[in-house]
Amino acid sequence: MIGGPLLARLFGRGMEALLARSLTGRIAAQNMVRNPKRTATTANALVIGLFLVTLVTVSGTAIRDWSMGELAKFSASDFLIVGITPIPDEVVSEIAQLDGVEQSAAVRSARVSDVGGVTAQLSGADVDELVETMGLKATSGSLTEVAAGNGAAATGFDQSMAELQDSSTVPSSSTAPEGSEPVPEPTGEPEEGPTLDIGGSGTSTSSTEVGQIYLLENTEGEIVEVPVAAVLELQLDTLFLGTLVNEELFAEIAGEQPVSQIYVRADQDRIDQLGSDLDNLLADYTGIEAVPGNFIGQILGTIIDFMIAAVNGLLGLSVIIALVGIVNTMSLSIHERRRELGMVRALGMTRSQVRSMVRTEAFAMGILRTVIGVGAGVFCG
Repeated sequence: MIGGPLLARLFGRGMEALLARSLTGRIAAQNMVRNPKRTATTANALVIGLFLVTLVTVSGTAIRDWSMGELAKFSASDFLIVGITPIPDEVVSEIAQLDGVEQSAAVRSARVSDVGGVTAQLSGADVDELVETMGLKATSGSLTEVAAGNGAAATGFDQSMAELQDSSTVPSSSTAPEGSEPVPEPTGEPEEGPTLDIGGSGTSTSSTEVGQIYLLENTEGEIVEVPVAAVLELQLDTLFLGTLVNEELFAEIAGEQPVSQIYVRADQDRIDQLGSDLDNLLADYTGIEAVPGNFIGQILGTIIDFMIAAVNGLLGLSVIIALVGIVNTMSLSIHERRRELGMVRALGMTRSQVRSMVRTEAFAMGILRTVIGVGAGVFCG
């Protein structure tokens, strides 16, 4: 704003050299240079309007891309097929055979109870397929042991939330199964946060560790000891898994269950086409939907895009007002220059040439202030 007159003078000199062959263009550029303060203030409203629009767009887009990128680090699968209703086995096979699917992993889920009566989600799948499909990683322990059926992989998140919901109904340690060591009553100050009694192992914690024992009740009412063989790295995808075991151990505990989720890794060159193919395939199945990877990030991106569009819609009015202001200011400028314009008419300039001169001057002012407004908005954004 302060340097506007200087920029107007420099821009006018450049326009004069560019329009040297045009009489009306050269005079229009000389008008900008002769009164640079008037040139600068004529379109200041346009500078402010374009600056704000560009600032909101650039900074909002930067925030959106950054937040989506950070959330994308917690989601590796390209698509997640989720079903409110069970997913038929033929759908699982058809998805695996779609062109563009590099790897898919079907997951079966069930709610199970431990010896203390706390319910949690248990998932069964081919662990090796999950590693390839969603980049499943363990912060401690071994996923190889989980794949071999020698234990479970857990985050502790699902169990902690389940215990928080059921805290008013958790029975005492006297409910431990016959032949197991009773869970000792807590002494001293209670631990912060929700806790989970892990059966007869005597462990009571909200943080799952390798070596703990889950005493889970199977469909026949028998207690199955499941050691924690791995602690999963927390990702958006793993939140849907809960406690993960291989398919054989899952069937032993939860029995035969339908597929509830399918994780899909796609060929990146065909990811858009694959999304359409999945939607077409699932169109006839009620309650089954294909969700793109990093769906939370995409929801957040949609919200930010809406906010940017809403703010820019309001700021767009200021740009329109600024353009009307340029017209008004130019009209006043022409009124002030009646004698000047009369002189050039007397010297032989035609009416159309006068109009062309005024339009060229207005156009040059608009270009200058647009460059300043957009440039400042991009820099600050």
